[in-house]
Amino acid sequence: KTLIGSKEGSEITGLIHLPDKKQFLSVGWDKKITTFPDVPDVLKIHPDEYWQCVGRDVHHKDDILCVAYCRPHYLATGSFDGQMIVWNTDSEKIIAKFRTRTASKLDSIQLTRTESLVTSSSRCSTRQSRSRPTSRRLFYHRVKSASLKTRHVPVDHVTFLKSRLRSHTTTGVLVSSEHGDACCYELTGKETPVGTFQMTKYEEENVWALTTDHKDTVMIAGDTTGHVSVFDISSWCLVNGGKVEELTTWRAHVAEVVSVEYIAHDCCPLVLTGSADCTARLWTINGNYIGTFGQVRGGGCD
Repeated sequence: KTLIGSKEGSEITGLIHLPDKKQFLSVGWDKKITTFPDVPDVLKIHPDEYWQCVGRDVHHKDDILCVAYCRPHYLATGSFDGQMIVWNTDSEKIIAKFRTRTASKLDSIQLTRTESLVTSSSRCSTRQSRSRPTSRRLFYHRVKSASLKTRHVPVDHVTFLKSRLRSHTTTGVLVSSEHGDACCYELTGKETPVGTFQMTKYEEENVWALTTDHKDTVMIAGDTTGHVSVFDISSWCLVNGGKVEELTTWRAHVAEVVSVEYIAHDCCPLVLTGSADCTARLWTINGNYIGTFGQVRGGGCD
């Protein structure tokens, strides 16, 4: 299927399927949540409508960078200005709103890696010919400017800890990536994180790809240096705050990791990574390399 956007040149940054409502939801630079009907046997689908929120100042005011969904009715969106909103997909109303911290620690960070994404992107001709400033987050984090001190850091990624929500726990169920830190939120009460930890080796790096295993005991993060890190989060924000342990980390790509997926396999847990260097690779969860998609021969798992 092809979803036809209603606004020319508006970058789409996230797409979610709601099977119970037979809808697709898209988010992006138009700052809105757009719905598309999931119509059988139709290949090109035009937008149905925008979410019509009730009240003032409830929409995002800046580009939406990420989106996540958890059954039965939880939807989370994060924007460039540091706002996170959790919605009820049935009523299209807000459940909770959060705000990231200000960017006071970014003033000493130099513009060191902004050329990396452009260089790696040029390896793919289609990517180069359609080049748009999709690395807006990267430039934001790297520009040395005193004016950034009063701005909130962007929400680079957001994900639900679904097993906790299914067990009717509201504490520590929403995780966001904010300037390389994992921040855990609860859906009721505090608007500030109930727990944080740094996922990157260097403070100036960020995490754009984040996922967990099916039991939410392990978190996998891909950062802007091309590294993938695996953390034990089984007790994080649950028992007396819990603790986080880094299990392993490895260099997976030569450019930014933009996607990570956990795969439960009979032989062992696997990690699928995608990068701005135009490669997709498969690893064991311990960081052992299996293969690159498109290569002539694969690795050890069938």
